[in-house]
Amino acid sequence: MPPTKYKYRDDNQISAPSNNKLIPKERQIFARNLQAARKAARITQGEMGKLAGMAQPFISEIENGKTTVSLDNAANLAAAVGQPLYKLLTP
Repeated sequence: MPPTKYKYRDDNQISAPSNNKLIPKERQIFARNLQAARKAARITQGEMGKLAGMAQPFISEIENGKTTVSLDNAANLAAAVGQPLYKLLTP
């Protein structure tokens, strides 16, 4: 696994490098796994957005851990990349 730019603050949160805001570890895991699954599926953020019913800028924010995602949207994203949701939530 490549080194991360994030620093662990405690068991539940990590700090982002640019603005030092705390990002929940679960959100970062989902973001990293979603991006990897999208790349493995060989689709762009725009294509994934169309499949999941979301705009590309929102996909970018999700993949960068900058925003939360609802369970429904997470399920739609998982379907768009052909993965069960639990795999995107597993470290």
